[in-house]
Amino acid sequence: MTNENQYKTWQEKHVRPNQHIVYEASCGLLVGRCSRQEIVKFEGSLGNLAANTSTPPTAPPALSRFNFQILYDNSTTPPREALYFTRNKHLWQMFLALSAKNARLFLSLPQGQVRCGFKNALGITPADFAREWGYLFKGRESSIEKPTDAGEVWLPQNTSMEIGVQNMDDFAITLQFGGIINQIDIGPYDPRDPNGRNIIQAILKHQVRPENVVWAKAGLDLVPMTTTDFIKSFGVPPVLWDGVVMGVASE
Repeated sequence: MTNENQYKTWQEKHVRPNQHIVYEASCGLLVGRCSRQEIVKFEGSLGNLAANTSTPPTAPPALSRFNFQILYDNSTTPPREALYFTRNKHLWQMFLALSAKNARLFLSLPQGQVRCGFKNALGITPADFAREWGYLFKGRESSIEKPTDAGEVWLPQNTSMEIGVQNMDDFAITLQFGGIINQIDIGPYDPRDPNGRNIIQAILKHQVRPENVVWAKAGLDLVPMTTTDFIKSFGVPPVLWDGVVMGVASE
C-alpha cells in the first residue's frame, strides 16, 4: 500500500526565485537561476465517470488507444490547449491533482508517447499495463485540496500533453482535475562564458548548498529535444555532463 505521507506538498517542493535549476533534456542539461515565478492554480471538470472505468465519457474515442485527451480552455475562440506554453527561457513546474481518492491519472507526454510500450515483450498489452501499473498517481496521493509532488511534472515548451483517468470505485463519480502550475522565468548560465562555466561546474559537482539547487527533467521520460531547439528555447547550448567532465553540445 502506498504511504500517502511520503509525498511533499507543492509548497515544500516548488522552485523559488534565486534558486538554481538543473533541467535535464534529452540533448543535455540546462543550468540556470529562477529569476521570477508566478503561481497559478487551475481546476476543471472531467465530467461523470462510470464505475470501474478508464474511458472518460467526454473523450472522443479516436484520440488514442488509451482514451487520452488533451485539455482545452473553452473560454477562448477557438479553444486553446490549457496546458501548453510557447515562451522562451520559461519552464512549467506542475503539481497535478484529482478530486477522487481512488481515481488514477495517466499521462501521455509528449502527446502519443506511451510510457509502457516495452512491456509488450512480456506479453502484456500496453493498455493493461497502464491501467494496473503505469499511472502517475492516485487522487489520495495528490488531491485538489492538497497537491503534492506525487503529481509533479515539468512541462517542456511547445509540447502537447494528454491525460487519461480511471475510476477504481464501484460507483460513478464526478471527477475534477487541477493543481498548481509554477510558471518560472529562468536565467540560463552560459557554458561558453568562463563565469557561467564556473558556476555550472560548482552546481554539478555539488559544491553549492543542496537546498539552493532543484534538479528536474523534461516530462516523464525526457521529451525529445534537439540541440537546435534547445538553443532557440534557452539561448545557450546544452551542457554535457558525465559526472566528472563537463562539455558543451554543438549544433
